[in-house]
Amino acid sequence: MAATHDIRDRYTDAIGAMEAKYRAMGVGHQFPKNASLAKCIGYARRFVIESPSGGPHYRYDRYMRRLKATLRQYPVSAGRVVHVDIGCGPGLFTWVVRDYFRNVSQVDVELYGYDHAPEMVKLACLIWEYMDECVYYSVHGRIDDLFSTSMPGGTTPSAVLVTLGHVLVQTADDESAMRDFASIIATFAQLADCRVVAVDALSGRWPKDFQRACGQLRAALEKLGSIVDIRVVGRSEMQGVVRVASQL
Repeated sequence: MAATHDIRDRYTDAIGAMEAKYRAMGVGHQFPKNASLAKCIGYARRFVIESPSGGPHYRYDRYMRRLKATLRQYPVSAGRVVHVDIGCGPGLFTWVVRDYFRNVSQVDVELYGYDHAPEMVKLACLIWEYMDECVYYSVHGRIDDLFSTSMPGGTTPSAVLVTLGHVLVQTADDESAMRDFASIIATFAQLADCRVVAVDALSGRWPKDFQRACGQLRAALEKLGSIVDIRVVGRSEMQGVVRVASQL
C-alpha cells in the first residue's frame, strides 16, 4: 500500500507544479467543454485533491474501495484487459485503476481515457508525463479516436472495465452525453465481458441526481440493444455488467 500512497502524493505534487506555471481558477459544479487549462487545473485542485468531504485524496480512496468491492464480485480474468475512463478529467480514476491492477491483482491493463473538454485531455496527458510512469495511457476528446486507438485489430480483449466518476452527475438529463457514454460502453461490450463502475465521491449531496443519471445511462444502453445488469449499490455508487444482445 505504501507505493499506492506514494503515487497519490506524486499526483498532488504534479497538480502543484502545474499551478505554479498556470494561474488556476476554481470552477462550479457544471464543468464547461471550452474551459481553459487554468480552470482545468483549478478543478483538479478543488474537486479531486482537496475535496471538503474527506480531506486530501478523498476521491481516490472512495474510488479504490468501490473498485475493489466490484471486482471481487465481477473478477477480471488475465489476458488483454482494457480500461476506459469515461469523463476522465485529470485522470484520477485512471490512476486508481492502474494502482489496483498493479498492486492488488497484478494483471496488466491497457489504460484509455475520454473527456469532451480538450484542455482537460491536455491536463491528463501532462500529469502522466510529469509522473514519468512506464505505463501506456492514451486519452482522447473524440469517440472515434478512442475507438481507433484502443481497438486497432489483433488480440481481442478478455475483459473491459469502464469507469465513470463525477461526469455521470454532471451530465444528468443530457441526452447527447448519455448517448455518447452508451455508445462507448456498447461498442466495447461487443468484444468482451464489460464491467461498468460509476462512483461519485460527492454525490452524497445529490443522490437523486446520481440515481436519475444511472437510469438514463441504462435506458441509453437498452436503446442500443445491450443487455444491462446494472445496480445502484449506494447513494452514489453503481456497478454492473453489460452484454450485447446479438452475441447471446
